[in-house]
Amino acid sequence: MGSLPVVIAFQAWREARSPASTEPPLDAPVADPAAPNSVAKRDARDRFRMLEPLLSLLRASEQEILVRRFGFDPLRWGRITAAVLLLVAGGNAAVSLMNLAARSFGIFDFLWLGIGGSLALEQLARWRRLQRGSPAGSVLGALVRPLARPLLAPEAAPA
Repeated sequence: MGSLPVVIAFQAWREARSPASTEPPLDAPVADPAAPNSVAKRDARDRFRMLEPLLSLLRASEQEILVRRFGFDPLRWGRITAAVLLLVAGGNAAVSLMNLAARSFGIFDFLWLGIGGSLALEQLARWRRLQRGSPAGSVLGALVRPLARPLLAPEAAPA
């Protein structure tokens, strides 16, 4: 995701290189929340951009909503998150197995073996579904869902 100094430097560089923005100022009043440049829509786009890598952990039905609303690419992000999680979870499980072989296996190794092994197996299953061209969620989607709830809420009908 990035650190604060990198984000600040990137935004400064981007502002220096781009022409004057047509977006309204952050404190500008918005009369119509359904307007294309409204603060509500901008906030939703910003939330989507920040959460985009994690949204592939949501259920397939939720990912389809994001595809329609924001152009989300569930296959691309699904492959990336599955690979990263497989690497991390599989690595933790492998280290736990090495500790078992070295006879220095403790309670945390037992926990990491179970958690890491389960997540690694889930990522392999997700990878197979993604290879077939279907979005694939994860049990970790439960951690992302509260953050993504505003993106998944039913859109208000235009007045």
